[in-house]
Amino acid sequence: MLYKAHGRLPLRLEAPAAQLPEPTAMERLNMEFAATGLSTQHHPMQYFRKWCAERRILHSKQMMRARERAVVETAGMVVIIQAPETAKEIRFITLEDEFELINVVVFPDLYQRTRKIIRGERFL
Repeated sequence: MLYKAHGRLPLRLEAPAAQLPEPTAMERLNMEFAATGLSTQHHPMQYFRKWCAERRILHSKQMMRARERAVVETAGMVVIIQAPETAKEIRFITLEDEFELINVVVFPDLYQRTRKIIRGERFL
């Protein structure tokens, strides 16, 4: 009940609760990230692992087994992007997947072509 200075207002707010569908795992993940910036359940990359595997995009454990100088693709959540003054415009990106951290070196020409993507996306 609402009250006014001299008694109760005759206003009742009794309505049935809305019946909403249960959120999907991805919707819950998005809500967690929107509210806290992290997930308490699963690493976000778990939801993309099948998609990555179909495209031969390696996760961090597979990267450790790749042969030296092999050209590979990987993906992960951006943890940090570093551009030390002494690195001659080379960028160092640390990605995270559900297993480990992945260190990525981005040379200046690639960085210039993909700057908006690198700076604007949470996942690369």
